[in-house]
Amino acid sequence: MNDPNPAEIAKSFGNPYLVTSDDSEELSGGLPAGSSMNAPSSLQHFARVGQIITIALAKGMLVIGVVLIVMRWGQPADPFNLTLPLIGTVLFIVILVLAWIVPAAMRARAIHQFRQSARIADWLANSDATAVERLIDQGVTQPLPLPAKRLLTMDQTARMVSHGLLEGVGVVNLVFFMLNGNAVHLVWPVILWVAIVVQIPTVSRYRALLAKAMS
Repeated sequence: MNDPNPAEIAKSFGNPYLVTSDDSEELSGGLPAGSSMNAPSSLQHFARVGQIITIALAKGMLVIGVVLIVMRWGQPADPFNLTLPLIGTVLFIVILVLAWIVPAAMRARAIHQFRQSARIADWLANSDATAVERLIDQGVTQPLPLPAKRLLTMDQTARMVSHGLLEGVGVVNLVFFMLNGNAVHLVWPVILWVAIVVQIPTVSRYRALLAKAMS
């Protein structure tokens, strides 16, 4: 394996001072590589945006839960109405499975597309593990190439799909609790809320994703 020179490393991560205009076109869809944009560009930026999204969704579900619980507070439960608890439990199980399978499939497809990129495939064919680690280290704070941005964007999309599924069923169970007061409807939202929070993205998780995609 050949250890790439600094120019090649910079080109792989879109260094605006070392990338030619043609390279910039390929890496950034016609925009200068590393240019200032609202979209995430580095691992730290992607992690920060993802954390904001996850925390916002978790806080939203928490607020809805508090409001609905307060609305029901003090009213007697209906222990003989098992229809809503059954529906809520079935939805909980089905969505918990889907919230894992669907994002996993989306990430697998994103990794496949990343590896099919001509620039990435050619670079990986001539690089060793040390060079890959160096590239990932550089991408923590510096702009990523377009294929890597697409990979991390798809990862964020997959996480949002998971969040949406989990939050939706959690809110449904909270509404069911408001309707019949059965405590089982509070158990599922708590588990689903935790499932959302534990997915909060970090730089280390994105590093692991890139390392997996480049392995």
